[in-house]
Amino acid sequence: MAKLLYTLKLALMKQHIALLPQGTITTRQQVPKIRAFVIFITHIYAKWWLTCEKSVDAAWNDLTLYHHLQAYKAVDEGIAPSAIKALERHRWYLIGEMLPLALFSSKVPNEDKRALASAILEHKPADLPMHLSSALATTSLADLANKDCWFGMHQLHIDPEFMSRCEGMGDQCCVKKK
Repeated sequence: MAKLLYTLKLALMKQHIALLPQGTITTRQQVPKIRAFVIFITHIYAKWWLTCEKSVDAAWNDLTLYHHLQAYKAVDEGIAPSAIKALERHRWYLIGEMLPLALFSSKVPNEDKRALASAILEHKPADLPMHLSSALATTSLADLANKDCWFGMHQLHIDPEFMSRCEGMGDQCCVKKK
């Protein structure tokens, strides 16, 4: 976080830094890189980092961030792949054990919750891609569900009946009754 804040300060102080002798704080080559990084921070990273207040929102936020990073490739072909690579090292909320938490997020649309719950109930095999890749550009939370979700549900003491019951839940219903 300190690097992000320092980079933002450098960008904000650009005019004052330009008055200093060349190379005192930044080189000519660093200035455009700082600007590109600040654009990335303000348009992509800050929103993602600041809007994840609860762990139940993390999977949705991470997947949304991944989709935004895929689109950001059109803006900056240098930063987006680096950010995707960094996100691949921090994908623990996109693993089966943590996905059931998304069922309790107010950010995840009900349709996506229903799809996730249905996918968990179907016992999808764990042969899904284990690394974030370009295939995730159109991935939903339900696509990531696998048999490992059951371990997460057990650890979190989530009753599987919760996902298959709809009476009295209205819009809160996770799965439509068959």
